[in-house]
Amino acid sequence: MHASSQQILDHVRKLFRRHSLEPFSHGEYISSSASFSAFSALIEEEALVTLGERIYLAHNWYNESESAKCVGKMIQHGVHPFGDLKSHLANFEDTGGITLSENQRKAFLLLRESGVCVISGYPGTGKTLLISAFVHLFEKTGLHYVLLSPTGIAAKRLSQVTGKPAATIHRALGYGRDGTWEFHSGNRYTVDAVIVDETSMVDGSTFYHLVSALPSNTVLILVGDSAQLPSVGAGYVLNNLMSCTDVPHVSLTQIYRQEEASDIVSVAHSILAGDQVDTSFNKASDFIFFPYDQDDVIEEIQVLTMKMMDRKANFQVIAPMYDGDLGVNNLNRSLREVLNPRYTAGKASKLKHGACDLYEGDRVMVVKNDYDRMVFNGDVGKVQRISIRDDEVEVRVFDWFDQNSSVPRYIDKVFVFKVEEARHVLRVAYACTTHKVQGQEFDYILMPMTMRYGIMLYRNLLYTAITRAKKKVFVFGDPRAFAYAAGNDRETVRNSSLKELISEHARPDSVNSSPSRVGDGKENEHVEETAGDQAG
Repeated sequence: MHASSQQILDHVRKLFRRHSLEPFSHGEYISSSASFSAFSALIEEEALVTLGERIYLAHNWYNESESAKCVGKMIQHGVHPFGDLKSHLANFEDTGGITLSENQRKAFLLLRESGVCVISGYPGTGKTLLISAFVHLFEKTGLHYVLLSPTGIAAKRLSQVTGKPAATIHRALGYGRDGTWEFHSGNRYTVDAVIVDETSMVDGSTFYHLVSALPSNTVLILVGDSAQLPSVGAGYVLNNLMSCTDVPHVSLTQIYRQEEASDIVSVAHSILAGDQVDTSFNKASDFIFFPYDQDDVIEEIQVLTMKMMDRKANFQVIAPMYDGDLGVNNLNRSLREVLNPRYTAGKASKLKHGACDLYEGDRVMVVKNDYDRMVFNGDVGKVQRISIRDDEVEVRVFDWFDQNSSVPRYIDKVFVFKVEEARHVLRVAYACTTHKVQGQEFDYILMPMTMRYGIMLYRNLLYTAITRAKKKVFVFGDPRAFAYAAGNDRETVRNSSLKELISEHARPDSVNSSPSRVGDGKENEHVEETAGDQAG
């Protein structure tokens, strides 16, 4: 979360241009004296902040230090008087006819230790069941609670699995088109308890806006899977909180129900453990590997997706990158040929759209949030009509989340976009990148696998892709590529002081660290670029 070398370089380039110094290109070096002068000027301008040997972009330091203060106050505030938590837990089990594991019980009882707690776990370990247990507790004790997720599609899924309304952090806190927030430190979001799901996707800026808007007596429960891909924006929030000794944390490791012990879950756990995964063909398995030459992969995926389309199955093709023969763009063009009958019949109007044009009949994904229509990044639909003359692109969005309903309701709804708007909001989605579907689930996942994916073959990405499936995973291609990705435990390095700063602020007798220079407490008009893409 400190300033990356590229971000510092960008700032230094701007500084050099302002001072009419010779620009420099990638691969060239500048003298140490020039570097020192540049850094000193950036610190003087409060674009950078130094803390010992650490260098921050000013807005990242502000987000991190203020977040730590807020979390520290919540920890110091103490626990909420829930009464006998074990009795509430027993009531939940009796009502649902279930028995929680010992680790799940331990996680539930974290509320006896602190008003802030973290629960992490892999697929099938019962995170969703625990969320339901907390909801049961809050409703029985009359607490006003909210369920939140970092993205619109994750909020929709959270609502579906709990049967309770859920929203994105941005939506709940009134994030506007102009980058302002309705709720903040000067206008608190008054609520007794907050549960955040998919916390691994929460970046530093979003976390700051959340905790700074909450009163210090709010119960905050953060749930997530630390093995998934980290947030797009700066920060390593979930992992930082998990490693902070002042924030109670339980990691769920036991597969809760026998029916959840599917081959998908077993493969996912094996990947994380670094164990060798059996990729031999097994038709009865929930994880099926088809060893094909690269030239045959697309044709085989076409055949299987046609069968799934005929059965109206809930499936998604996933690849780690856009470019290349087995990249998302080429997969989309190839799948359109067999999945869009209007296109193959030559009766589909076209909208030029970058690397992959849109046609009537195409499956598309919304990639930008639209607060007027209430459609969000990750929503999927079908292009029904394209009229360049009328400046209209008509899309039927599937399972649209009707937030005006008193109970969670999902319907198909038609929206009309202007042509230029559609170019920015819609993308062909027969195939998607793994990053695009994080936070979602599908019955079936289809994945090509080739050594040509190169640096995109690594453990966390493979794990995230596989765990998008609820029923079956089909992998097509080179077993060597799969084995390489599973064994490539490429470490995610994200520098942060959040853990240490929380500990400082959680202890009243501690001495807080101060940067060499810090601004006036404002974010200098900074709104992270990913806010519009992730919020909902």
